[in-house]
This record gives sequence, C-alpha cells and structure tokens, in this order.
Amino acid sequence: MGSAWSPVAKALHDAGCRTFFVGHVFEGRSLRALAPEASIYVLNGLRPGTAGAFADYALLPVLGSVPEMEDFGQFCATSGRRWPDGSRLKAALRLDAGRRQLGLGAYDLERADHLAPLFDVTLLLGELAKHGAADFVDRQIEAFDAMRARFPSRPASIANSSAIFLDAIPLYDLVRPGYALYGGNPTPGRPNPMRPVVKLDAQIIQLRILEPGMRIGEDQGWMAKGPAGSR
Repeated sequence: MGSAWSPVAKALHDAGCRTFFVGHVFEGRSLRALAPEASIYVLNGLRPGTAGAFADYALLPVLGSVPEMEDFGQFCATSGRRWPDGSRLKAALRLDAGRRQLGLGAYDLERADHLAPLFDVTLLLGELAKHGAADFVDRQIEAFDAMRARFPSRPASIANSSAIFLDAIPLYDLVRPGYALYGGNPTPGRPNPMRPVVKLDAQIIQLRILEPGMRIGEDQGWMAKGPAGSR
C-alpha cells in the first residue's frame, strides 16, 4: 500500500468501516493517522524485533506460527506495554484450515496453549483454499470451527472477496473484501457483480513479432496460432 490507498481508506472510514487489514506495519502506521479509533490488523504477522512498533501504533499482528506467538507473548509478558485504554496488548490468530500455507494448525494450537493467555486474542482469521469441490470447502469449515472452539466467543473471519459469494459459506463476524472493492471479479467464470472503480494504464515499451507456435509469458501459457504481435 502507498499513498494511492488513502482515498479508499478515507471513503471506507467515512462509510463506517472500523476494521482494516494491511500488509505491513508501515502501512498500519499511515492508516492510524486516518483512522485513529479503528482496529488495524497487519496480515504479514510479526517479524522478530517488531513487537514494539505494533504497540507504538496500537496495531494488531496476525500471528500465524508458534514462534510468532512466542515472540509476541514474551514481549507482552516482559515489556509492560499496554493498549491505549490500559488493557493488554492484542493480536489475531491465523488458523490454517486447509490451504497448507501460513497459519496455525490444530497441533500448533496445542503446543502454544500456554501462550494465548499472555495477550488478548481479538479475532480468529482463516482463508479458504481457492474454488474446489464443495466437500473440500465443507471440510475446511469443519476444521476451522474445530480450532476456533479453543477460543469460545472470539470473533471469527474466513470469507475473502471470493468466499463471500460462495453458496452456504458461514460469514461469521467479519468479512474481508479485498480486490473486489476495486472492481475485481470475485466470481470467476460468472458475470462480475462489482462495479469497476479503477483502471490500469501502462506505456508500451517494446513490440515483438511472433511466429506461429511461439509462446509468451512467464508460464508460456499463450501460443501464437499465426503471425502475431506481442507488446
């Protein structure tokens, strides 16, 4: 995020949005000036030695591993830092329900059971694997629910732009529209329910002539069927 997102953040804040997600601490710091009372979650988690920056600007790290929970828990236990209202420092937990990428699994939560009391868990965050068989989506929801049972009454969020439009997906307490806010189609293969609000313009810096059978792109996914141009 850079200065270009400021009008978007201001429009959302003016419309009543009070929960935001950013990628990095420096983005959260800039957003804090626009939304002083908002809850601002930092999706990229807690890098070593950065817990103090989260406390400085009342940002909430999204913790997705046991080492991150250990780092943040130790900071909370030894630093004496508090939230602006005097309460304990806060964080979200990222739960891995099936993507097999970032996130805490059931085994990790057992290992980190002694760490959760060191700070306030304000949100349980998940993300569905991209479109697949309906039963796989159901299994992810079941896994997510099983893990969040360790934290009764905590708010939960699993629906990003695409998941919001899936049938029979629980929206829990919070949804996280991202690229759909800018007009991206959250329903691939179907008409776009969103209104485009931005467009991309780029300068052409090179033209090339392609012979039949030549491929282009990083994944070589497009092949010229006849003489063609590439730019």
